[in-house]
This record gives sequence, structure tokens and C-alpha cells, in this order.
Amino acid sequence: MGLALIPTTLTSLLTGYWLGWIGFPIMVLAYSLANVIGYLLGHYLNIDFRDFVFRKYPDLELAFEKRMQRIGSLIFFVRISPVIPFAISNFLFASLKIPLKQVLVYGIPGMLPRTLMAFLAGIIASDFLEARENLQEPWQILLVFILLIASIWGIWRNWKLSKA
Repeated sequence: MGLALIPTTLTSLLTGYWLGWIGFPIMVLAYSLANVIGYLLGHYLNIDFRDFVFRKYPDLELAFEKRMQRIGSLIFFVRISPVIPFAISNFLFASLKIPLKQVLVYGIPGMLPRTLMAFLAGIIASDFLEARENLQEPWQILLVFILLIASIWGIWRNWKLSKA
């Protein structure tokens, strides 16, 4: 993740699927380590990533300049944003010369919402497949089908009543 070889969201999805809740602390630790690796890589390569990005997107430079006084919220919202990839943000933070400690303190909480959603999707997928394997008897399949139809009907009915 720190070298941008594997997407962070996919990693958390697979961790949730295979490891479940036991893997969540490992995932947070891995994200933290990937943060450090990506930031240090951006720092030591010392490419002028900032100038490159801001030349290409001048509006982005204005947005960043306005938010540089509130560095914590800038880091948090860059991390929570689905638009700016994890690896790119590490290079950007290094290029902006934001201290690594601040990137970790504000960046980890910013990553948690997307990480948790993908992680939970992995857990749900695992649970769903396990439940599907346990449906052996025809009456179980019929019951699931009836409940599914009843749920769809109930949602449709409530939607129609709310329109009236």
C-alpha cells in the first residue's frame, strides 16, 4: 500500500473477508506503516509533485493555500476524499512539507470511514457466502425467498404511502 502496488480499499475489503474483526487492528497498523513508507518515499525522492499538480490544476492550489492554516482539517479531508488516491496524497503531503507526525495524527482518522466501510463489506460478503452454503433444505430456501418478497413488498408499499 505504501508503494501503491495494491489499493488500500481493496486491501481492507479482503482483510475483512478473510480475517474478520481480528484483522482490523492489523489493517490500521498496515495503513499507518503504508503512510510512513509513502510519505518518506515522497520526501526522499523530493520530486516537485506540488508544482506539477498545481500547474495542472490551478484551482487546487487556491484551495490548498486557503486550508494550509488549518492543516489538521486539510489532512483529514484529503484522506477521507475518494478523489485523491492514498499514494498521491502521501507524495502531496511530503511535497507540502507537512510533518509526518501530523499526517499520521490527522490522516488515520480520515482514512477510517472508507476503510471501515470496505472492511465491513468484506465481513458481510463472507457472512453471506457462509449463510448461503448453510441453506441446504428446500424449506430454508423457500423461507428466504418469501422473506425477500415480503421485504420488497413492504419497502414498495411504504414508498408508495409516503408519496401520497
